[in-house]
Amino acid sequence: SNGQFGDVFPEESTQWSDTDRDGYGDNPDGFKPDSCPTVNAFSSIDRYGCPDSDLDGRSNPDENWTITDGADALPNNPSQWLDGDGDGYGDASDGQSPDACPWEFGTSTKAVQADLNSTNGYISVPSFGCLDEDGDGWVDRTESPLMDIDPNEHFDGDGDGVGSNSDYDDTKGFIQTEQDHCLNDKNDTSEACMGWNNPAYQAYVNTVEEGNLVLGYNAWSTSENEDKSGSSDAMVDEDTLNQVIIVGLVAFAGLTALILGVAFIVNRRKTAATTKEYGGVRPGASTNASLEALEGRGGLSADGGIISDASWDDDVDQLNFEQEEAEGFDDMAIKSDDSTKEADSMTYEEESIEAIAGVGAEPAATPASEATPAESAEMPNEAPPLPEGGLPDGWTLDQWRWYGHEWLAKYGKN
Repeated sequence: SNGQFGDVFPEESTQWSDTDRDGYGDNPDGFKPDSCPTVNAFSSIDRYGCPDSDLDGRSNPDENWTITDGADALPNNPSQWLDGDGDGYGDASDGQSPDACPWEFGTSTKAVQADLNSTNGYISVPSFGCLDEDGDGWVDRTESPLMDIDPNEHFDGDGDGVGSNSDYDDTKGFIQTEQDHCLNDKNDTSEACMGWNNPAYQAYVNTVEEGNLVLGYNAWSTSENEDKSGSSDAMVDEDTLNQVIIVGLVAFAGLTALILGVAFIVNRRKTAATTKEYGGVRPGASTNASLEALEGRGGLSADGGIISDASWDDDVDQLNFEQEEAEGFDDMAIKSDDSTKEADSMTYEEESIEAIAGVGAEPAATPASEATPAESAEMPNEAPPLPEGGLPDGWTLDQWRWYGHEWLAKYGKN
């Protein structure tokens, strides 16, 4: 009968009772026995009537039925149920997240695959369940040398030992950092490169204590300019100051040379004009003659003379020393033969004051009384009376005081 306690499986002689009403009979020795008779569940492959979270037919493992017994190793993945190495990735190659290395426990999720057409030089491909010692998700055996032990790197395109994640240019082995790039590319005017190429900014960066804010190059440059303008508006750049000094020195040297050159030319022209006009005698040189005569060194300043007839434009008449004087000493004995002979015997070096004054040689018969005044070493107290015509031509008062009596004795009429 099909009453309250009737046969639930009237067509299956080995089963009649189904307590949890899941379609699987409670008789463990019957057809498709319910392994979980008190739980309404529908697993149907490894056992019947037990929980199956992903509904793939394989029951969830529990304390009485483990993965080893055949329970679903991946109860939440309907495409996977077996995981031979226990790394969490199913062994079914056509299932979700298949284990690329089912023979070894691994935690990788991706692998590096070289690709020359790629910008980075490689592409990433899924690869689950392989060895990944540094835990970066990349299959160790596909990473570049030394990158398998660095969790931050996995590929080194230029082989310089610096991974692509930190290498500024992974296509050039000599450029590893931003500094390398900026120092090798002077055409890069970015803020970063401007900073690297400015020694003053680098000195500032090195002085900033750890933990303090480091200004970018542009901000630092602006603050520096404000500090300079605030401290002294008249502050001049050192290079500019040096250039001004150099230009000033050059200008001074040039002007000095020009002045000296002009002075030299003017002096040469003045000397040439003086030679032509005075025959080489310096104008004004005779101003010292009177002073030299009084000091007993007469003639020291004398120079020049007629050095060339070319300096003169006019012909000069020959001097006639035999011309007779019309007045003066016409009746003096100096014109006598004896006086002439005596005068001829004198030289310029032996001329006395008497010869300069025009007085002839003293006659041999001069009385002794008349010669006494000439031999006197003292100046006469009184000068002889002047002749009616006044002081003879060429005489001075001093000469007349000393020698006037002789002139009167010879030529006087009073």
